This record gives sequence, C-alpha cells and structure tokens, in this order.
Amino acid sequence: MEREREAGAGLSWTLTLTCDEERCELISAELWDRGATGIIEEAAPEGHTLLRAFFDARDEGIAEEVGGVWHEVEEFDWVAATRESLQPIEAGDRLFLAPEWRDDPTPPGRIRIVTHYGRAYGTGAGEATRLALLGIDRLLRPGDQFLDVGTGTGILCAVALTLGARRAIGCEIDPEALDVARENLGKDGFDVPLFLGTADCVRSESADFIGANLNTGTIAALAHHLARIVKPGGRIVVSGFLHFDVSAVREALAGLREIARYDENNWTALVLER
Repeated sequence: MEREREAGAGLSWTLTLTCDEERCELISAELWDRGATGIIEEAAPEGHTLLRAFFDARDEGIAEEVGGVWHEVEEFDWVAATRESLQPIEAGDRLFLAPEWRDDPTPPGRIRIVTHYGRAYGTGAGEATRLALLGIDRLLRPGDQFLDVGTGTGILCAVALTLGARRAIGCEIDPEALDVARENLGKDGFDVPLFLGTADCVRSESADFIGANLNTGTIAALAHHLARIVKPGGRIVVSGFLHFDVSAVREALAGLREIARYDENNWTALVLER
C-alpha cells in the first residue's frame, strides 16, 4: 500500500476508530504490528472503546482494514500520553500487572507481574487475558508443567512460573510474536523454551496445565490436541471467546470435565480437567 508521509515539520498522523470489546485488543495488536508508535485507549459509549493510534506516516490500507479515520496532528509526546493511559491492573486473586515503566507500589497481598506493550496479543489489559490469568491464579498447582498455546507476549508463561510452575513452554504460529515473547520473558529473567508451531507438535500427556487464550474457532480446531496433551488429572484454561460461544467451546471439549467458569463483561473463560 502507498504510504503518505507528511513533509511539514512538527506534524504526524493519528488513526482514530471505535471498536467493541471483542475486537479491541486484537485491533491494538494489529496496529502495533503495522507500525504504530503509540496507542491510547479511551472509554466510549455503550461499552465501546475509542482507539487513537499514532503513526509517522499515513497508510490508507490500514484505515480500510480496521475502519479508522486519519487525522493530521501536531506532534506531541505520544510516548508519555500512551504510557499515561496504561495503568497498573489487579488481576486474579493475587496478581498486580504493572507496565514495565511504572513504579507504583505493589498492593499488599499482590504479586507484581511486569507487562510489556507492543507487537503481540495478551498484555492483561483485555478481559480475555485477565480471565485466563484468573484460572491460572486459582487452579495452577505448584510443580505443574505448564504449556501456553498461542503465547503472544508470554504473559501466561511468566505468571505460571511466578506462581510455582516447575517449567513453562510456549508455542506460537506468528514468528514476530514469538520473538516478542522471547524478548519479554528474557527481560523478566525467565528461561522459557518457545517454538514456532502449535499444539499438534506437542507430545501427548506432557502438560499438567495448559493455557489457551485463543478464540472459539481455534479452540475448536485444537480441542483434540489440548485433550491429548494434558495429563490425567491435568487442567486447561480456555479463554478468548464471548459468552454466546460457551456452548460451542464446551461441545469441542466435551470429553473433559468443567471445573470452573469465569466471566468479565461479555467475555468467558472455562477451566476443564481431564
């Protein structure tokens, strides 16, 4: 696609759009991937989110793909603006998710998890990731072997290891996301084997706990492998789908016993046991 760069000094481009809960985090990840230099999220009416993404150049192809509108703006400190919009979040029963540049004190009784924002999906800012973290927080057992299917930023692996997993392994089909996860986990001092691929590459009965923050279609497509990989008595948390898809997810994983359901706004996560 042809990209138009502003020749005048002191000017840049902002792409503005409104999206619903189901698409917000995915669109943000796509915008980062397409070269956004900063993104601000603001609450909009009827549960929607207003996204403002900053770019050095205008690309009409991006606007068409996500349904956004370009605005020419005077340059300002978008790094500071983006960081100000990303606040620490309490997640699960014990977690405190803090962006890497924040120095807010960790609340009593909470465990600090450093979050990284950029080119991959899953930072804890969205409901789907928070629900997956809730399942891990409550039901991961110390010493579990953890597998993260679709690792994104690597946050599920980081949390699992922090909460006592013996080992964590992540797989991802997006090479760039895999690089992001490797970089993030390395920054945080975690040695996590990561590989390019998906659950069909993993040995049967090799995981005590599986995290799968995906979407309904991908969960259904991988259901056989998830059930094959988890050990007897092992657990799987699946998230990334809205409440009206719960029946489809349950049907795909019908051979497993549901032990927990978590909901936030219109999003749902299920924890199942073999």
